[in-house]
Amino acid sequence: MPTVELTPELVKTVTVSKGKHYEYYNDTKLPGLLLCVNSGGRKSYMIRIHIPRSGKKFSKTFASTEQISLSAARKLAKEYIAQIISGNNPFAKKGMLVASNLKLKTVYEKWNQWAMKNKKYRDCTKSSYYALKDFYDKEIDKISNEDIQTWQQSELKRGIKSSTINRRYRELKFLAKWAIEHKLIESYQFKNSKLLSETDIEPKTHHFSDIERKAIIKAAKEQSMLSIGGRNMAYIYPLVIVLLKTGMRPASALGLIWDDVRFNESEIYIRAANIKTRNGMWIIMNETLKRVLETWKTKTTGVATDTIFPGDGTKRKDAKHQFKTVLKRAGLGNSKYSIYSCRHDAASEIIRNGGSITDVQFMLGHSSPRITAKYSHPDRERMAAVARKLDDKEI
Repeated sequence: MPTVELTPELVKTVTVSKGKHYEYYNDTKLPGLLLCVNSGGRKSYMIRIHIPRSGKKFSKTFASTEQISLSAARKLAKEYIAQIISGNNPFAKKGMLVASNLKLKTVYEKWNQWAMKNKKYRDCTKSSYYALKDFYDKEIDKISNEDIQTWQQSELKRGIKSSTINRRYRELKFLAKWAIEHKLIESYQFKNSKLLSETDIEPKTHHFSDIERKAIIKAAKEQSMLSIGGRNMAYIYPLVIVLLKTGMRPASALGLIWDDVRFNESEIYIRAANIKTRNGMWIIMNETLKRVLETWKTKTTGVATDTIFPGDGTKRKDAKHQFKTVLKRAGLGNSKYSIYSCRHDAASEIIRNGGSITDVQFMLGHSSPRITAKYSHPDRERMAAVARKLDDKEI
């Protein structure tokens, strides 16, 4: 077991020797303080001393290096060691120490570092940073339900839509849950805050006609054969097929990695970090989508942890501009359509072909049928079929 003077640089760079599961480093500056590193890269501060009177050995992990600095760890360890030697156990009713006075801004920064390291991307990361600026100087475990309600009303007065406010609240809740999972905080107070009623959502009817859909698919295939601005556009066609055949949000599709696709089970898993509701879900692939993705995988890195689009291991933030080019190529350049129209179109197609609102709800990953209802668009042929069911030839 090496005995060295721990330094911030050592804490940051030290690793486990090959073949070992753990490595321990005794601090010469404060005997009894240890740095523990496991093979997975997790680093923690420990206390390990012999109690003078009893001769027993006391060993306890009390904080992660992600939670507190080395100087803070030394200060805490010194206090704990003094209490242990005097006969008091400061950990008798406590588990691993979690950081106190942890501001939301700090949690966000820690999450961002972790996400970049582990490729756990999520939608609207940068925008959520600014959207939640009212809370960034607040201690995350001190934010109350009353604080949330006051913030919600303030945002409404500013003219922010309730749907946008709800999305930002989910971002805040996501960060709090992540902080608990990574032992940065023990709990948070605002878990019972209610979402606002989304009565300000305008119904969207921009689904494609059969002719338009075929034109878009044809245009996407043509664009995939080009190189625009030195960039390979080959991913456009499989991306468009994924959006049309699953109703997936564009950000969720761009966040997919090859490990999320289970070809044998014909399933695609959308991880919680890549979905608006922050609840992971499975989507069943139809044969068309499965065939397109199998072909596309052979043209990419195919590495399990690499993103599917654009296929070279990099991560795209969006594909709005690329889809607009597809629309222009399909003769729909002046239309009201956008890349998000593919989601509405998938929902409309499910209902038009006999599916129910519940089917759409599960396919799109909505938490409530009320949210799904806005995707149910009137269709002349379907409504004519309904009308025929009420026909009475005897009258």
